[in-house]
Amino acid sequence: MTGIIKFVYLIILFTSLFISVNAGVFAGWTNYCREQAECDNYFCGAPFVPKCLYNKCKCRLSWWDAPPAGPE
Repeated sequence: MTGIIKFVYLIILFTSLFISVNAGVFAGWTNYCREQAECDNYFCGAPFVPKCLYNKCKCRLSWWDAPPAGPE
């Protein structure tokens, strides 16, 4: 009996976490920006940096926007 109660509790817990995360991603916690400074607090993984592209903060590779290396 206690196993069933624990199982139901875990199902409710994980379902509520799943719904709250998806609600934030799809319905309101958007990452709009007008300039690059607004993306400074946006988190990106190791090789990526936040960039303001098309009025949204997006993760780009750090070398993506670097000028091409040429003969000096």
